[in-house]
Amino acid sequence: MQLPSTVNLDPQDWYCATWRQLPPLKRPEPAPFDRDDALARLAKVPSNEGYTWNWSRARISESLSREEAHFWLLAMATATASGGLKGLLRKLEKEACTGEVVRKEVTGWLKRSHHAREPELILPLAGLFTLDEVVDLILAAAKHDDYLALELIAGFRRYVLPYATPEELQPLRERFRGSCNPAASAASLFTHDFYFAALLGLSDLVLDLVERWQAADYATAGWYGRGGNAGVYLLLFGLGSPEQVQEQLRRLKLRLETPAHGRAWLAHTEDRALETLQSGIQALKNKAEAEALTRVLGLVRTANVVPPMLELVLKSRDPRTARLWLERHPEVSLPALVPIAQGRSKAAAVALDLLRGFHHDGRAPEIEALLAAEESAAAERLRAALGATETAETPTLSTEEMPLWLQQGLSAVEPASKRAKPWISARDVPVLEVNGQRLSEEQMEAVLRALQASTPEEPHLLVRGLRSHLDRLSLDAFALALFEYWQRDGMPGKQNWVMTTLGLLGSDGAALKLGPLVRTWREGQQHARVHLGLKTLRAIGTDAALMQLFNHMNQPRYESLQKGAREHLEEIAKERGLTMEQLEDHAVSDCGLDATGGRTFDFGPRQFRVVLGPDLKPMVRDADGKVRPDLPKPNSKDDPALAEAAVGEWKLLKKLLGEVLKAQAARLEQAMVTERRWSREDWEKLILRHPLMTNLARLLVWGGYAADGTRTALFRVTEDLTCADAEDTPFDPAPLAQVGIVHPLRMTDAEKTAWGELLGDYEITPPFPQIGRPVYTLTDAERKDTRINRFNSGKVMAASLVGALDRLGWLRGSPAGDALYNEHLRFFYATDLTAVVQYEPGVNMGNPLYSEPQKLEGCYFLRGIQRYVFSYVQKETVPLAEVDPLVLSEVLADLTRATAASA
Repeated sequence: MQLPSTVNLDPQDWYCATWRQLPPLKRPEPAPFDRDDALARLAKVPSNEGYTWNWSRARISESLSREEAHFWLLAMATATASGGLKGLLRKLEKEACTGEVVRKEVTGWLKRSHHAREPELILPLAGLFTLDEVVDLILAAAKHDDYLALELIAGFRRYVLPYATPEELQPLRERFRGSCNPAASAASLFTHDFYFAALLGLSDLVLDLVERWQAADYATAGWYGRGGNAGVYLLLFGLGSPEQVQEQLRRLKLRLETPAHGRAWLAHTEDRALETLQSGIQALKNKAEAEALTRVLGLVRTANVVPPMLELVLKSRDPRTARLWLERHPEVSLPALVPIAQGRSKAAAVALDLLRGFHHDGRAPEIEALLAAEESAAAERLRAALGATETAETPTLSTEEMPLWLQQGLSAVEPASKRAKPWISARDVPVLEVNGQRLSEEQMEAVLRALQASTPEEPHLLVRGLRSHLDRLSLDAFALALFEYWQRDGMPGKQNWVMTTLGLLGSDGAALKLGPLVRTWREGQQHARVHLGLKTLRAIGTDAALMQLFNHMNQPRYESLQKGAREHLEEIAKERGLTMEQLEDHAVSDCGLDATGGRTFDFGPRQFRVVLGPDLKPMVRDADGKVRPDLPKPNSKDDPALAEAAVGEWKLLKKLLGEVLKAQAARLEQAMVTERRWSREDWEKLILRHPLMTNLARLLVWGGYAADGTRTALFRVTEDLTCADAEDTPFDPAPLAQVGIVHPLRMTDAEKTAWGELLGDYEITPPFPQIGRPVYTLTDAERKDTRINRFNSGKVMAASLVGALDRLGWLRGSPAGDALYNEHLRFFYATDLTAVVQYEPGVNMGNPLYSEPQKLEGCYFLRGIQRYVFSYVQKETVPLAEVDPLVLSEVLADLTRATAASA
């Protein structure tokens, strides 16, 4: 049977698919034993402090003389933790290797061995014993060491079976067909005989056994070997057709996890089911494991491998290996990349990036030939996109027209090292323009070297010049492109200067990209990267960056993330002479909106005005007053440059507005609950006249207060930024000392009715419940107590309880014993109270999903803002009768929501 040439497996790999019925490989003649050569190869075997030995590095032949087999058996038998490699070499220099080995001694040695657990152990055994005797030795080892038996079986499959003749294998097939009884073997109790049945092509017996398993059984169906349940996979790959292997793997909800799995999968399916291998790589959390399995995927040399490789560039923990494969195999990747790059997906963007590299490297004729074969609008767009890298419309900056600051900056850049291979090429990032002219590739390479030499405290002279003279949006796009390339490459630690670049050149776009990633890195325990990410957000320093830091400071799940963000913000507040609350007020991005809270996007003949639609979603209104959710596509009458710039700005604005409005609405709700007050001057500056906050101000009912805190007025903000009362009469806020958002508990029924009707007439929907906010009160019996106990009767799933309280603004308490926490806190600054809700038996710090359902133990109040509360310390609680009704209402509302889903 001819093997496929499109999958570059080793010849031995194909024998995993026993249904192929391949002829035996020709075993080479054993070479005469050369002790010096064997010792030299043994010296290359690395060990992990003597406990594990990588015998594959010895390059032991599949065909050994009895003397050399004896040598390697002695080496493996006497390799110990105490002797080490040097001691082993000294011993084997003089050890007699006659080839005369007693099988009983080998059985005893296997029983005691703990240091030779590699597939290569089978090689000396196969050189000393017959096929039947080797099988008996494996089965004897299985009685006391499942791990060792599986390693021996793996070696038997790779180093013995491919060379065995049908005449040698037939007695073994008859032996195991008689010893295997699927019906008598429970999923967790089947014998090692079934492994040999799988290896020998007795697929009917294997299928009968595997079909008896349920999806949850596989965890106990085999014994733990390298990469998980090695026995389970060995049986699955012994099935009689690719279809059976695919069906059972899918039914049992298993993934391919190791290079051995990948090679066996390709031996069965070739290039017809690569998405299964791709999904297995994407599920791996370890970068080294992802790299090893991606290299197996790269053994396929057909166009079918290109889409999975592109997805791995986007989603794998090791995108670099997939990208390098696509770059190094243009004969395979180019024909597949051209049609993919004509789409609009994320994979298409990666494909276009790769094609630009090929285009630059001299493969433009090949790409053009592929494009010429399909005349379409998409092909023309791709042709234009590739040509845009060398467009004649933007001339290259000449030396004569180079400004002085650029000349000085470029001359200060050290020459590229001849030894150091650049990690990234200038063609992989957007070209910067100075005075409407593009920098040359040589100048862009100098920019990259200057960035690599910069620190946040001491940016290179060239970098300082770029920051001072170039448009901030273009620098932001450049820094983001560099950062995204670094991400696709697996974020190599040696290139952390890319994060520094975000801090030096990035703006709002960079902050919006980096902020969520910092939390993702914290979830993945990547603490060094989290630290660098927070430092970079501070270096970016825009309002959007500070908002991301505040988001992390208010993140209740990760104390270290909270602490790191708070430290940066406290330093910034100190530098600016502000309190934290004032800094948060000042750090609200205006998102590029004008004084009236709007913004115009100019297409030339057409202009569009941003407006806020339902749920505060940004929309645009045209000159005719028609509101649409998005900017229209530019047409032939529009100015191309203006339209392109407007579309790019709109995309950033939509993302920024969404994040800022959501964060500020939550902040204003907390301000209402905690009854925060602004001075009238600060309120006008930070809210009424703020281009973004004015949009939220129009949706709420505000209270005016005298210097002593007495409420003197209720009013709203109108469309023209004036104020009006409940009768829609103009109201002048100038005499007010303070302004705040009024909680419904501080309003009479008549006031709530009047304001509800007015807001309804204007179809105003507040960003959070205000006038119609549910109000909760205590019963007469509860007022006599010191704890709220009405929620103590049932149990709540830990993840549900913790998630609800986190979202509602409560902070997790300090962990007690066994890394469990059993309380949440909420602070009420206006009344100087801390609310504490307790639950038992406590929630796992790492993941609430691992915790038992929780039973609430009541909620009590402490005087003062107490960030560290320990349930085992006695504290003086505040009688409920003395707690402000507003505080009680908010706490009761939160606990009602948090306990709504019982366990």
